[in-house]
Amino acid sequence: MVGILFQYFCEPDIVVSYIGLVFFAGLMYLSYYKIRGMSYYRILFGVSVFACFTFLGAVTADVRHEKMVDAEQIVGDRFCAVVTLQPEEKLKSWKSQLMVLDSCGNAAFEMLAYFQKDTLKPPPQMGDLIALNVNVQRIKNSGSSPTDFDYAGYMAKQGVYHQAYVKTHNFSILQSGYKKGIRYYGCKMRDQLISIYRSFDFDDKQLAVLEALTLGYKSDLDEDTKSAFQSSGAMHVLAVSGLHTGIIMLITDALLRFLNRTRKEKIIKCAIVLSVIWLFAAVTGFSSSVNRAALMFSIMSIGNATGRNSTTYNSLALSCFILLFINPYLIFNVGFGLSYLAVLSIVSFNPLFQRIELSVRNPIAKYFLGIVLVSIAAQIGTSVLSISTFGQFPMYFLLTNIIVIPVAYVIMMLAIVLLVSSSIYWLGYAVFWLLKQALSFMVWSVTWIESLPGSCIRNIFLDNIDAILIYMIIISSVVFIYYKRFVWVKVLVGCMLVISLLSTIESIFT
Repeated sequence: MVGILFQYFCEPDIVVSYIGLVFFAGLMYLSYYKIRGMSYYRILFGVSVFACFTFLGAVTADVRHEKMVDAEQIVGDRFCAVVTLQPEEKLKSWKSQLMVLDSCGNAAFEMLAYFQKDTLKPPPQMGDLIALNVNVQRIKNSGSSPTDFDYAGYMAKQGVYHQAYVKTHNFSILQSGYKKGIRYYGCKMRDQLISIYRSFDFDDKQLAVLEALTLGYKSDLDEDTKSAFQSSGAMHVLAVSGLHTGIIMLITDALLRFLNRTRKEKIIKCAIVLSVIWLFAAVTGFSSSVNRAALMFSIMSIGNATGRNSTTYNSLALSCFILLFINPYLIFNVGFGLSYLAVLSIVSFNPLFQRIELSVRNPIAKYFLGIVLVSIAAQIGTSVLSISTFGQFPMYFLLTNIIVIPVAYVIMMLAIVLLVSSSIYWLGYAVFWLLKQALSFMVWSVTWIESLPGSCIRNIFLDNIDAILIYMIIISSVVFIYYKRFVWVKVLVGCMLVISLLSTIESIFT
C-alpha cells in the first residue's frame, strides 16, 4: 500500500522502482541466511522485506496506471468499443462502461457511456461489440464547492477520463457476445435469476430491495429507498458484502456437513464451497467487498481442509495483497476501504467483546448483544471514512442493525428456496408469500427509523488531516486497552490537541 501511494503521488521513474525491487530482493535473500547470527542481519532482513514490497507496490501501480490519452487523436468521432459493464438504468439514460478499440483492434482506453433511453432500441449488453459515432469529452465535476464529491478525480483513479452521451441513432451492435468471460456469464446468470423474481407479484420497492440484497443489482432502487437505507444506516445490507457471502458459505457448509469424515472428503467439500462462493461473486458482479469476503473465506476453507488454520489477520492481509496486486488502484475505492476497515475493526475488538458476551447466558440475549457489539465495532472502523466521503452519519445504526440483520438472514435463505422451488407452484407461492412479508417488514422498519427525529446528521465536512488524526486516536485507544502502556495515552492526547488547534485556527481565519 505504501508503494502504491508513493507511485501515485510522487510518480517515480519505473526504472528506479525496478532497480529498488531487484536490489532489496537480493539483499533480503542474502540477509536471510545470516539471521541466526548477529541481530544486525535480522534488522537488515526486516528493512529489506519492507522495502522490497514497497517497490513491488510501486512497480505494480505503474504497470496498471492508465495514462490520460487524447481520445480524438486515437479514435476521432467514429470508433468501435466493447461493452465492459452491464448498462445501469438512470432517470434519462442507461449508464455503461466501454473499452474503446483503436484502428488495429487493440484496447485504447476506457470511457463512460450514457445511452439514450428508447423503448424501440434497448442499450447494448455486456460483451457486445458496438460501433459509435459520438463526440468523446473529458469527465468534469459539476460543482466547485470543497464539499462536493470529486467525481472526475474518482474516475481518474479508476483509469477513466472520458465520457459520451450516445443517442439511439449513433450506435449499432456489430456482434453480440463478442467478449465472453466469467463476468459475462455471471451477468447472464444474474439476469435469469432476476427474471425468476419478476415472475412473482412483488411490488416495485420489495423487488428492488430483493434484487439488491441477494444479487447486488441496484438499478431498480428508487431515490427514496436509497435515502431511507442510507439515513437509517442500513445501506450495507443492500451492498452485497461479507454478510451475504458468509450466509451463502454457511448454508453450503451445512448442506455438505456429511463430507467431514476423511481428508479426501474435506478437500471435495472445500472445492464445492469455493465453487459456490466464487459463483456468487460472479453473479453479484465481483464487487470489492464480495471479492474480499470470497478470498478470506477461500483461504480459511483451504486452511481447514488441509489442517493449516490461519489467523483472521493473516487471511485479511493476504486477500488484500492479492486484490491490490491485481488492481492497485482499488486502494482509492471507497467500498474497498469500508469493507476492510469494518472487518479489521471487528477482529480487533472481538477479544474484548467475547469477555462481555461470556457474562450473558441467555442465547437470544447473547445473539442480539453480538449484533450490537459487532455493529459498534464496524461503525468505529468505518465512520471516519464514511463521514469524510458522504458527509453524513446515521444516529440510529444500532437500532437498524438489530432489526435489519436478522431479517436479512431470513430474506437470503427464503430467496434461495424461492429460486430452487419456483417451478413447484404451491411451494413457490408459499415461499413467495413469506418472502414478501419479510421484505415488507424490512422496508417499513427502515422507513420508520428514517422518520425518527435526528435520524441522520448531514453536511458534515471532514478533511483528510482530521480523518488521519481521528484514526490515530482510535488506534491509540485500542492499543492502550490491550497493552496498558501510557505512551499510547500520550499519542491519543497529542492527536486530540492537534485537532483542537487546527479547528481553532480554521475558525479564526474563516
